[in-house]
Amino acid sequence: MYESVVLPKLGIQKYYVIFLLALAGFLVCSFSLRAEEESSIEPFRFAAQQFIDKARPLYGQDIHYGLKSAEVLITDAATPENLEQVFLVLNYYYALEDKEKMRAYADQLAVLAQKLDRPDMTRLVEIYRSYTLALDGDYNAAIRELEAQLKTALEIRDHLAAVMLYDALALLEPFQGEFYIALQYAEKATRLLRHVPYEKRLRLHLYNTLTYVYTELEDLDKTLEFANLALDMVKETGLYMDISTVVYNVGLALQSEKNYVLADRYLEELLIFYKESGQVEQNIYPYYGLALNAYEQKKYPLSLSYVERALLFADTSEDFAVSLRQLGAELYALTGQVDKARDYRSRVEAFFSANPSYQNSQWANLNLRMDAEIAFAEGRYKNAYRIFAQYNEKALAQAEKSFSNDVYKLRAGLEATMRIEKAEQGILLERGELKIQQMMFLVGAFLVVLVVVLGALVVQRRTVVALERSQREAEDANQSKTEFLANMSHELRTPLNAIIGFSEMMTGKVYGPLGHKNYDEYADMINSSGHHLLNIISDILDMSKVENGALALHELECDLVEFVQAAIRVFADQARDRDIALQLDAPDNLPLLSADLRILNQILYNALSNALKFNRQGGRIEISLMQKPDTGGMRIMVSDTGIGMTEEELVHVMKPFAQVQNSLTRAHEGTGLGLPLMAAFMKLHGGTLDVTSEKDQGTTLIMDFPPSRTL
Repeated sequence: MYESVVLPKLGIQKYYVIFLLALAGFLVCSFSLRAEEESSIEPFRFAAQQFIDKARPLYGQDIHYGLKSAEVLITDAATPENLEQVFLVLNYYYALEDKEKMRAYADQLAVLAQKLDRPDMTRLVEIYRSYTLALDGDYNAAIRELEAQLKTALEIRDHLAAVMLYDALALLEPFQGEFYIALQYAEKATRLLRHVPYEKRLRLHLYNTLTYVYTELEDLDKTLEFANLALDMVKETGLYMDISTVVYNVGLALQSEKNYVLADRYLEELLIFYKESGQVEQNIYPYYGLALNAYEQKKYPLSLSYVERALLFADTSEDFAVSLRQLGAELYALTGQVDKARDYRSRVEAFFSANPSYQNSQWANLNLRMDAEIAFAEGRYKNAYRIFAQYNEKALAQAEKSFSNDVYKLRAGLEATMRIEKAEQGILLERGELKIQQMMFLVGAFLVVLVVVLGALVVQRRTVVALERSQREAEDANQSKTEFLANMSHELRTPLNAIIGFSEMMTGKVYGPLGHKNYDEYADMINSSGHHLLNIISDILDMSKVENGALALHELECDLVEFVQAAIRVFADQARDRDIALQLDAPDNLPLLSADLRILNQILYNALSNALKFNRQGGRIEISLMQKPDTGGMRIMVSDTGIGMTEEELVHVMKPFAQVQNSLTRAHEGTGLGLPLMAAFMKLHGGTLDVTSEKDQGTTLIMDFPPSRTL
């Protein structure tokens, strides 16, 4: 007997009181959490608002206006004053990254440096020339040359060249994904600034560089910190600076914080400034930022309109133009305008073909995301999911590579720093300042080690978090793909079974003749096509079950010789029609095998089907059965004399949905799941599938079962 539960006898008014108290508590907690969240966001908004208010009165100090007054003062005279003026203008164009102007003024500075015997200026000319390689798209060559020049500058203690080289490398490393190495270069430049001429001008440019690097790292706090330092220096010194670029970078940093309203305001402010200063060709940059903002908010038509407006100024920057077309192709695909998406895709492809150095850049991987969206818009869902998987795989690989390079270079940087400090100690010893400087060296070395170790820990932690996030995203995407394929397969099998059943009734003339003789042929074609499609869907469903770990084995004893003979009889007619010899080689008294008979049948069916499909007229197929003498495990070998494959093609076909020939050139039907599915089935049995092949000679499949399955 169950005991009855007696509830306390509370009046209805007491229940209302309890309910109202609970509701009040919930509302208080909700408002407290919201207030706490808003209080954490408010400082960002306030700091961002303060920055734009500070920048607006300083637009007259933009480098655009400084160039107008500086260029007119340049003459042909070989004087120190003219050399300084050319160097100043060259610095301005370096800040603007105008490669043609940089080359022209670098050539002029080289001539003046030679006439005035200024080898220090000659070294600076080489820095600018190497940097223009990056502006041409060859970042690897630019970085190699700058690193070689940095080594020379440090050896001869040319601090001015070293500072400029550190700054240039800090600007270029983010394009390779090396953000933390860029910060290390910037830190080294800062340490040397007090030893060089043009200290304020170089410090100002370094602030701009750090603003850009922290924008790429999506660190709004640091972006605003260095952007404000730059504005303060402009206000105090009257120096000219590329203010519009700093405003643009802060706008992008706001975007990374999802503060789209303020980010839009920054970018719209730039449109006004460019119009008033006669630089409308620069509109490509704010329009690009506005397009990204709208894209992040899933306002695809609005984003597309900004892309089209930005591309009116495509000649201003090839890099931005190709990024805009990548984004445009995605947007056209997302809005169902596949033809326009493909047009943009072809232009992007033309750019990468003409600029091979971009093939391994951070932009190249975005092509996969673009292709996936186009495939999805065209209804090629399998291709779309496969390309998305490739995109996630490459993104993960890039993150791993960035982490390894960061750790290696941090260690190398520490060793270089210690060597420099040791050399400085030697000089100070000769000057008789041993005791004081020795203490300074020890303290300095300790601080360097501490900073680098802490930096390495921070880098490692952030990178591990990023890797874990990327891995989770890739796993989620793969899981979604598998679930989608499984659901799709189940949904399609029901109507297909009905189609097959009705077509069999029609071919069997269950209710009498169909009428015209062509109907008999059509019914056979419908039935044959239905069975073919059902087999494909079954393969997809099996693959998704294997990937999910949802496919269980139903194991029975099997006489392998009889099993293979039955499979051969299924394909005998097809082999006879093509004059292909089917030969079985098996020893007497072969042991029994424990296996899932349905799966084993599918493995043999796929093996023999491929051997027939890719064989030549008059060819040969040999099936060999044996018990391996070394392990006692059972082995099935299927060899054919077909078209064979190269090593590259063999690697390719072992991937799900992959085929040696593309959809336009292949002569045989199939999904590309045969070999991957066979490998998955063998792995499920604890065995292995090995494939050897030679082009135009044939292919051999070797299926080895573990000894535990031999009875």
